[in-house]
Amino acid sequence: MSRKPKEPPKSPQSTPAAPQIRALPKQVWIAAGILFLASLAVFSAIVNHDFVDFDDAQYIHHNPMVREGLTARGILDAWTSVKLYYWQPLTWISHMLDVSLFGLNPGAHHAVSLVLHALNAAVLLLALYRLTNALWPSVFAAALHALHPLRVESVAWAAERKDVLSGLFFSCTLLAYANYARSGAKRDYLWMLLAGFAACSSKPTVVVLPLILLLLDWWPLGRVTGRESCIPLLKEKAPLFAMSAVLSVLTVMGQQESAMATLEGHPLELRIWNLIRSYASYVYSFVWPANLGVFYPHEDIRNGTGVLMLATLVGISIAAVVLRRRAPYLLGGWLWFVIATFPMSGIAQAGSQAYADRFTYIPGVGLALAAVFALATLQQRIPPRALAAAGFCVLALFAALSWQQTQHWKDTEAMALRALAVTGKNPKMHFLLGLVYARQGRATEATSHFRTYMEEFPEGAGDAHQHLGTMFMQAKNFSEAERELRQALESTPNDLKLLKLYALALVQTGRREEATQTLRRILSLQPGDREATSWLGSLTGAAPSNP
Repeated sequence: MSRKPKEPPKSPQSTPAAPQIRALPKQVWIAAGILFLASLAVFSAIVNHDFVDFDDAQYIHHNPMVREGLTARGILDAWTSVKLYYWQPLTWISHMLDVSLFGLNPGAHHAVSLVLHALNAAVLLLALYRLTNALWPSVFAAALHALHPLRVESVAWAAERKDVLSGLFFSCTLLAYANYARSGAKRDYLWMLLAGFAACSSKPTVVVLPLILLLLDWWPLGRVTGRESCIPLLKEKAPLFAMSAVLSVLTVMGQQESAMATLEGHPLELRIWNLIRSYASYVYSFVWPANLGVFYPHEDIRNGTGVLMLATLVGISIAAVVLRRRAPYLLGGWLWFVIATFPMSGIAQAGSQAYADRFTYIPGVGLALAAVFALATLQQRIPPRALAAAGFCVLALFAALSWQQTQHWKDTEAMALRALAVTGKNPKMHFLLGLVYARQGRATEATSHFRTYMEEFPEGAGDAHQHLGTMFMQAKNFSEAERELRQALESTPNDLKLLKLYALALVQTGRREEATQTLRRILSLQPGDREATSWLGSLTGAAPSNP
């Protein structure tokens, strides 16, 4: 019997190999390294900046848990409690680790945030390439996102460590998921779950993660082939959905105390209009990143401006849907932005800001993807070199604007003055500047900003009068101090500390009888108070000393 001739070995293309993914090309790693260094350079000025008196004290240098450094008790507390309205244990641990390593040196804390952002930029590039298999669009999209002026607030603000930390783990999740989608390997799936848990443990707004992954299944991964393919895709993300549900409950519980506004304070109609304003403002700032500040107050846009914003958003949405087959990246990037922004949109109002630049840290990736992949299609009409040169010019411009924007974060005064310059009426920033100037003994400037604050926000007049009274007491201007403290007591008549300060001012201005009445009022509120008892007795002799 004659033997059958041996068949020639099949080519790799025709051999059904086991699911695996190819190593990333060398140029991808080089581009990631360059982007890492570029991110460090663009935001490097922050390592010489101070903390700002806007959440940094609560998060870091006045936070007892953080000030102790990394301890077993602190780690346990971070994992088992909701602090400052959010469950974010990894963020707290990162702050505690900074204190253990660097103390309360603000430059070192800023340097850690800077490195985390630069790492995020590099990992995001790797993830986008793995998801799309498109080198230069991935490079430009990651660079556009990383170097954009909207990133300054997240990188330069020490209290926003949660942005850069959650962003890094978010990008790691994307990379692991891209590997899993290509290979089906359980190891990649477990890495995806671990990175996703770390992202959610850094900032609760990452609850949208499973929805973003489902979106990526449609584009660019192409895993959605029909209705029957959706059920398995949903099932594989079940752990992430469960994680997001638990985190959402923890966030709502944590914010019920004071951060989340009520419907009475922020009616649903105004929240919806603010949502429209937020989305439109983010899109505008993405295209034209000018007039950026730390705090944007609420405005009523139920007018032509609001209608124009709504029409813009509806127009973009319709265009993305109509072009979904020819240009799926438009709808994919737009939905990424819309979904990822929703937790910070103001529908569940947390905080007093209308919107914030820092809220675009993860949503902005979607806009960058849509913009860059849309421009990449122009290479059929525009020479690739000319298109690349234009892209580099845009990146250079945005990098220069980011460098300039970081200068407004060198200290509290610079940050607040910038916010006032770009927003106009902004009582919160006037109050902040009043505090800064009062501490510096600059009474004229402090008084001016506190007065403006009270004009723009009469409900907060009590706090302003109290700080003015304290400032005048320290300056030994007792007549002004007495007047301010008296007005402060109209808002908080039973504040013992304020009553004592007021009694001292009355004594110093020779109004001993009124001081006596004030001290007796203190004793009626707090019987046996030693200071009040001592000062009351001394009114028959020497004036009481300043406590």
